[in-house]
Amino acid sequence: MFVDQDGESYTPDGGTTSDYYDVSEGVYVKLKLDGTYTRFENVKKTAKVMQVLKLGLYVDAAIRGYITMKNVPIQWDVEP
Repeated sequence: MFVDQDGESYTPDGGTTSDYYDVSEGVYVKLKLDGTYTRFENVKKTAKVMQVLKLGLYVDAAIRGYITMKNVPIQWDVEP
């Protein structure tokens, strides 16, 4: 889920399934959140910043939780 700078809250319609992204600790990566289960629909074009972005994390049964990011800029019509 994420909350924009105006307090609007958005959740993906993906249910309990997930998309996979290759990331590495300590390295900046650009993620395009348009997968089947991480796509946020009907986001207002006035949204410029995600005050809070929470993404579920699942490594295995013992390692799971959420990644919380704050003040993430939104770039419209840009390919990562």
